[in-house]
Amino acid sequence: IRRNEYLKPHKILNVERPWSVILDRSIWTLVTLSETQNRAKRLLFFTMKHIPTLLAPNDLSSTQSQLSSSSSSLAESVL
Repeated sequence: IRRNEYLKPHKILNVERPWSVILDRSIWTLVTLSETQNRAKRLLFFTMKHIPTLLAPNDLSSTQSQLSSSSSSLAESVL
């Protein structure tokens, strides 16, 4: 039962929801869960793997910096 509960929302995220929502969720997770910068980087790398290859490998670094900057600004607004 637990496995199904885990797989179901994952499928919903991948199929039904727009990628912008997933990006927002990833950023929010980054803000709420990352206590240290190191942990934030690891989390960011993890979320990067789950974003589909709409992005070219060249764009990955720029997107990463975008994500980190927007997450930090979001953290400021939350605090």
